[in-house]
Amino acid sequence: WEQILKGHGRFGFDRVLSFAIDAAEGGVPVAPRVQYDWAMAKAKLAADPVTAKTYLPGGAVPNVGDVVRFPALAATLRKIAKGGARAFYEGDIADDIVATLKARGGLLTKEDFIAHRGDSASVTFISAPDILRAVSSPQPNGTNGSISPCNTSVGV
Repeated sequence: WEQILKGHGRFGFDRVLSFAIDAAEGGVPVAPRVQYDWAMAKAKLAADPVTAKTYLPGGAVPNVGDVVRFPALAATLRKIAKGGARAFYEGDIADDIVATLKARGGLLTKEDFIAHRGDSASVTFISAPDILRAVSSPQPNGTNGSISPCNTSVGV
């Protein structure tokens, strides 16, 4: 994303991530589909203490319309907004991810994160009235790609 912003964007991470940071800090109401998915995955969410704390406040699935806040996500996004990709791949965010994955038998190392280089060559921008869609495909995880709607009124 940083490469895309540098090559095609008008703003830095600080401005682009400001809406997500505000939503994570201030909270967002739980939509019906999200509540359904959380209810279906409650046992899996409850199995991990950090996940349970994040997604099951008070040990319960939030109700539709409840406002949920994600302060740890906001803090993480703030670090990325300030330090860019390096904050994610080389800082304490990467340390936390590596430690979490290692505790679960994962093989990724901090060196893997540091060595990562993004590739924005597969991104195509499609313009439509009031909408800009960034289309990326195929993804390294084997999916066929994604379409991310962006409101051009915020100048992303």
